[in-house]
Amino acid sequence: MMRLRQKTLSALFLGVLFIAQIGINRRFIVPSQVHLVVPDRPLERTDPTLFRSLTFGHIPSAVDGLFISSLEGAGEGRVPKSTHPRFYYALDLATDLDPLFYEAYIAGANLLAVIRRDGAGARDLLLKGDLFVKTKLSGYGYDFQEKYWSRSWHIPLLLAYVYLFELEDMHRAATAFLEAARLPNSPVYLRRLEAKLLKEGGEYEVGLHLIDFLLLGASDEQVKSELEKKKDNLLIGQYLFQVNTAVKSGKSPPTLDPWGGRLSLNSNGKVVSSTPHTPVFGLDY
Repeated sequence: MMRLRQKTLSALFLGVLFIAQIGINRRFIVPSQVHLVVPDRPLERTDPTLFRSLTFGHIPSAVDGLFISSLEGAGEGRVPKSTHPRFYYALDLATDLDPLFYEAYIAGANLLAVIRRDGAGARDLLLKGDLFVKTKLSGYGYDFQEKYWSRSWHIPLLLAYVYLFELEDMHRAATAFLEAARLPNSPVYLRRLEAKLLKEGGEYEVGLHLIDFLLLGASDEQVKSELEKKKDNLLIGQYLFQVNTAVKSGKSPPTLDPWGGRLSLNSNGKVVSSTPHTPVFGLDY
């Protein structure tokens, strides 16, 4: 059944990623046209025990059907803040019934974060998959893991991106990046990322690297402008982090920053700048 699922869902997964890419473009290019989907009735979690009893033993088929049918509403648009779409609850139930359903975690989180703008839902789904990897996956043996879960590192990697770009939380993103780098079969670039994150101030360096990477692939001027603003703000934050680190070691701060802003100490004894800027990725030097 696992082999059949991989064959039948591989094409579907590619389609999901294509939908997600469309969502990325819509999100950055025409955000004013993305509509809110207001639930027409209260949503709640389905009892997996009750659902299982209604399948009469046909759990794998029922879970596949649940996942595929849930995709019908996956591209409806963003949901109001602090709510989840029905798609989230379908994924939550599917992974309760079948924790080995790798595609549900990856494809589901992509759609939740990119199309539905449910970063919290994507995070919770991936945390569920991450917990399974940490506590249960090893019990299925090496051959099974290599055949069906050889890319288990993809779950904490996607979790890191959700933390970073959806929830603006670099500290938790860094932890997820490090976990991804230490899993079997993880790509070499993750180990290089790990080395950067372990350095003092490495979170700023990684953030700037990721923004530069996105800029290379950005073809829309509005997307580029938003990324450039993020980069400018992050550069100022990185500079202030470095100045404050130097002050802690006994050095005197300069009077001006590289952008012409005046540096001073705030009430907490932290060096701040008059150059206008906004913290990025939750980094507040």
